[in-house]
Amino acid sequence: MNPVEAQQEIITEMCQMIHGQTPDGYSKATCSFECETFDGGSSSVGWAFEYFLGGECVSIGLDMDSVDRFHTLVPELHRLMKAHTGDDWATFTLTLDQDGKANVKFDCPNATP
Repeated sequence: MNPVEAQQEIITEMCQMIHGQTPDGYSKATCSFECETFDGGSSSVGWAFEYFLGGECVSIGLDMDSVDRFHTLVPELHRLMKAHTGDDWATFTLTLDQDGKANVKFDCPNATP
């Protein structure tokens, strides 16, 4: 599998997990992630999750299975992207619309315009 396919596979799995956390009828779901990596290979992952239902914004925690899986997927995505492009993003936001269409925005503080 090439690096882009591996990254797409991780993002697709994350989208499926986020979609699974939202009730039917949501108009938008957003999960923002932070990833900090340390010497020795360990990492810290943080997130904030919300969805919109009937015009109301609902912020909730994620189920423990998703939390555990995100602790694996987010650092792996960071590692793959850094190795492939050199981008060292600190945060990214994954947004799903009501049709399940995903949008991903990476914040690369050291990137040149």
